[in-house]
Amino acid sequence: DTNNYSQALKFLPSRQILPQSLPSPFIEYLSPRSTLAPPHPSPLAARLFNIDGITSVFYGPDFITITKAADANWAHVRPEVFALITEAVTSGEQIVSTVENDSTTAGQQGSTPDSLAYNEKDSEVVEFDPPYRMMVET
Repeated sequence: DTNNYSQALKFLPSRQILPQSLPSPFIEYLSPRSTLAPPHPSPLAARLFNIDGITSVFYGPDFITITKAADANWAHVRPEVFALITEAVTSGEQIVSTVENDSTTAGQQGSTPDSLAYNEKDSEVVEFDPPYRMMVET
C-alpha cells in the first residue's frame, strides 16, 4: 500500500504486529541501535535497517511502514523489504519483543553484561583529575 509520502511504504500483513501488552499502539525505530534496545527490541526492524537506504521502521497494531532515504530507489529497496516482512510474518516470528530494562537484566537476552555500560572496576575507564573540560571555539 503506497501512502501519501513518496519515501514511505505501508505494509498490511493481515496479522497483529505489536504485542497487546505494549502500552502504546505504535512504535518507531529510527536507527539500527534502537532495534536492539530494551524495552522493545525488534529483530525484524534490525534486519530491515541492514537494507541500504532504510531510515525508519514504524509499527502499528496491524501494519508496518518503512521509510527510505530520498536518494534510495523503491525499485531496489522494496523487493528486499517485502521479502523480509513476508518471511517474518509467515514464520510466526514475534515482530516486537518486550524486555525488562532494569539493573537485573543484562544485555538483550539477560545472559551477558552490557559491555558498554559504565563499570568503575573496568580497566579501560579513564578518569581525569581535575575534571576534564573541553573548549569549543565558535
